[in-house]
Amino acid sequence: PAAPANAAPAVDDEPVTVNLADASLDAVLQLLEMWTGKTVLRPQTLPTDTYSLPLNKAVPKAEAVRALETLLGLHGIGVVSLDDKFLKVVPLPQASREAPELITGSTLDLPPSGRIAAKLFQLQFLRTAEIIPPLQQIMSPAVGTPPVLFENANSALIVDTVSNLQRIELLLKDRKST
Repeated sequence: PAAPANAAPAVDDEPVTVNLADASLDAVLQLLEMWTGKTVLRPQTLPTDTYSLPLNKAVPKAEAVRALETLLGLHGIGVVSLDDKFLKVVPLPQASREAPELITGSTLDLPPSGRIAAKLFQLQFLRTAEIIPPLQQIMSPAVGTPPVLFENANSALIVDTVSNLQRIELLLKDRKST
């Protein structure tokens, strides 16, 4: 069966082990390239932290990739998928301007992660001017992108992590919107 249109890029689910201890950014990006089969494009200047990710057991590659994307996000680096061949890594506040993946269906079918994505929320029973300000309180400040409101269409374009887009979708669903 075909993968859902909004699914993360398919990666081999062969189990891999991850035991990063004080690894360099280059080491993390090499793993990301190896496990996704995509080339990582990056600017010269990114945070030069060291990265640790000790997983005590083998996990499917897809889970390891989500863990690396989330780990990079925790260190101020956003991962944006350009297509089926390239990933772009940039400072997290810049990720929202790098044309992140636009999720057209539900985010709830995706695995939670720190991957940056965008979703257009079309509201039915709530006004964007009323609901978006409180939602901004749960959005990732590191992503630093305010929602774009389309008041005449009663919709909002929100760029954030997949995990936060899922929380927003759940909150809006509970209030009878889509």
